[in-house]
Amino acid sequence: MKTVLWALGLGTLLLTLRALPIGGPHDLRLGYRHSPCDGVVLVRHKEQWGHVCNQEWTLAEASVVCRQLGCGHAVGAPKYVPLPGEMVRPWLHNVSCRGDETSFWECSLGAWTRSECPHEWVVVALCANGTFREIRLVKGRSPCSGLPEIRNVNGVDRLCGLHEEEATVFCRELGCGPVLQAPRRDVGVV
Repeated sequence: MKTVLWALGLGTLLLTLRALPIGGPHDLRLGYRHSPCDGVVLVRHKEQWGHVCNQEWTLAEASVVCRQLGCGHAVGAPKYVPLPGEMVRPWLHNVSCRGDETSFWECSLGAWTRSECPHEWVVVALCANGTFREIRLVKGRSPCSGLPEIRNVNGVDRLCGLHEEEATVFCRELGCGPVLQAPRRDVGVV
């Protein structure tokens, strides 16, 4: 009788373990910024951190990330443009969220793989409780030209020497269309 009960208990235990979510609360973070509430979305899988690669990243997905991390709601979901030579290591591809999930792991998750990921598909979440507040162009002839600045809770950072890829993301986030000119000088004019 003890053997039967033990086997029954083990079967129940195995079923319980299978129902656990893929990731835990510490398997998701935002990186490469000065604030834990702004940055590139990173997931841990097989004890290694990697990027999320997603062509259709929206505020819905970013909101779930911000909520799970206790960072308020999402205020931005831009794409990340790595610096030249920077290593991009994707782990998770094609995440889709409704936006009302309490955990990132409740979203529809795509493939866990180290396959190629175009740089512009590496995703970012900017949360209300983070340091990011606004991007803008100043001292230009129109709202879509000038010197790129990022305003955060610590003040304003003027971005210098943007590469064309970085300027493209900046302009897209402002709704200004494609980059017409991105000269590389001490001060980045877009």
